[in-house]
Amino acid sequence: MKRQKKTRCMMMLYQMLMLTMVVLTGCNQGGSGSNEPIIHEATSQVESQTKPQDDPITLPSRDTNNQITATIISDIHQLSPDLRADNKVFETFINSGDGKLLAYSTEILEALKVDIDTDILIVSGDLTTHGELSSHEWLANYFHEIEAKDIGADSGTSRHTRVFVIPGNHDVNNPYARTFVSGKQEVTDTVSPGEFSSIYSDFGYNEALSRDPSSLSYVVRLADDFYLVMLDTCKYEDNIALGYPVTGGELRTSTIEWLLDVDKQIKALSPKGAKVISSSHHNMLSHSPVHDRGFVIDNIQEGTDILDTLGIKLNFSGHIHIQDIISEGNLTEIATGSLLQYAQTYGVATFTDEKVDYHTQWIDMDSYAQLEKLTDPFLLDFKSHAREVFRENSVALIGERIANSRTLEEVEAMKTVFADLNEGYFAGTDSDAIIKETIRNGLGYALWMQEEEGFLRSYVESMLLDDSPDNEYSGEI
Repeated sequence: MKRQKKTRCMMMLYQMLMLTMVVLTGCNQGGSGSNEPIIHEATSQVESQTKPQDDPITLPSRDTNNQITATIISDIHQLSPDLRADNKVFETFINSGDGKLLAYSTEILEALKVDIDTDILIVSGDLTTHGELSSHEWLANYFHEIEAKDIGADSGTSRHTRVFVIPGNHDVNNPYARTFVSGKQEVTDTVSPGEFSSIYSDFGYNEALSRDPSSLSYVVRLADDFYLVMLDTCKYEDNIALGYPVTGGELRTSTIEWLLDVDKQIKALSPKGAKVISSSHHNMLSHSPVHDRGFVIDNIQEGTDILDTLGIKLNFSGHIHIQDIISEGNLTEIATGSLLQYAQTYGVATFTDEKVDYHTQWIDMDSYAQLEKLTDPFLLDFKSHAREVFRENSVALIGERIANSRTLEEVEAMKTVFADLNEGYFAGTDSDAIIKETIRNGLGYALWMQEEEGFLRSYVESMLLDDSPDNEYSGEI
């Protein structure tokens, strides 16, 4: 059993900035001046759906060589282009965030679309920046384009990718939904649970073998003996009353009861046995020795127990914006990093009857920029610029938290070590023993160990504890 040991200190600090950003940037509200977001109550309830799916979804790879291929992405945080503007307010919004490349989110997604050639695309939540209706509608059109793309043309066959989505904590009933087109931050429409399932009806909900009446969870039958359970772990019911989106997650008691029924249904349809995988936005296993709250579901034991009951050995999650793989007991969880933060990678998996082979791939922005004849210097050397932005954001909050007695040279040494460790941590490349030993023997790390006990010091220490690869995995399913 392996257990990766990482932390989310910096992301927590960044998200604290995001929570206060509306106040810091002096946002102006739209309409009559009300601070309430717009929600269409006519479709606010989650529509229940349970239907026998006698025939599995047709997947060409499964038909030809008995395998299923998948692309896995998470935390794409798209903001619809029609909500953006070239003004100081939008620039402040971006610069006050957590280092996500929001200004280039559309180009990143379009570059991904060119590269996708798998049977399915799994999107594990946080589709939008702050749950904007317009962003959801833009993404629905984007996913339609992915499904319409013929990925088998080069081989003389007609093949298409099927898209399956679930919400993240940013996506539903979000009071922070904003538009910037007027030169102010103004409230814009957000979506209810019912609207979410309606907008993405073609990306899982209409194809579901069964839907949970109490959440946006559902299960699809990909093949006679292969099932994908998409788990809604978000707590969006009280967002509007609270005035902010709840970050944490849980697997509802009613959802667990529904999953028990799903287990019976799968056993009835596949009496000789089935392979079942799942995806959730929040983590089902702990990826951090120092900070779990808000990232791992609240009822972790109940959650892992029900996955075990269904025979699920692999779960894809997101939320923490890092690339990390952890195994506990029978369950392996692959947390996929955010497409908008370094290292801009996504997962690719091949499932056969007995096993899964998984690896990550970089967004190929260079090829996309050439294809579209883009001229933006940032995009023409995307990987280097994205890395530079990430490292700058990694240390942006460090200086004022380091002891005042430090010399400029010492502070710079500590910042460099922090940026080096954070880069490897987010990219999932932090298991190199030689690199870690070099860091431990260096000045910057020694200075961090002289700091008073606190969150940042613990974060630095924890980033050196991971001893297994996070960008490749092979195992049973």
